[in-house]
Amino acid sequence: YKAFAKSLLQVEEGAVVVDLGCGAGVDLPAYAQAAGPTGQVIGIDCDESLLAHALSNAAPFSTVSVAKADIHQLPLDAGSVDRIHIDRVLQHVESPATVLAEAARTLHTDGMVVCVEPDWATLVIDHPDVTFSNAYTQHVIAQVIRNATIGRALPRLLDAAGFSVDTIYPVTAHWTDAV
Repeated sequence: YKAFAKSLLQVEEGAVVVDLGCGAGVDLPAYAQAAGPTGQVIGIDCDESLLAHALSNAAPFSTVSVAKADIHQLPLDAGSVDRIHIDRVLQHVESPATVLAEAARTLHTDGMVVCVEPDWATLVIDHPDVTFSNAYTQHVIAQVIRNATIGRALPRLLDAAGFSVDTIYPVTAHWTDAV
């Protein structure tokens, strides 16, 4: 799915690409390669230890930088970004709407955001005890993930932030082991 998300971003030579909630930075090298030597890739996360890994992962690319910041208040100028990648981050943040409004603020008018977010209510576990499977899904929704149904809310939230939603690719998670 990561290659698919990257292809949807349509990163061009010279682009400024931001990965919000970049974590260990596993996607930064691919964006650096796509943006080329005249591009700029910025990974933003609030976890210093993960950012250290991100710097290590992107070490071969001088066009990559990382910043420790709260993605609810991006340290980026308005209209300064061409592409934004958000991958399984909005499910954990305090206010997905605020993060998306910040993303919209920083994008050029012809910029693009690609979000990859689950809807944990669609979790299907193939277990002989269907009651157990359903209870596990309900537990995840109620107790584990802050914004467990962000996947279904994302089009509405993107629209409210001023984005035009062109395409949605729904995928159902299917696990065969709850452990």
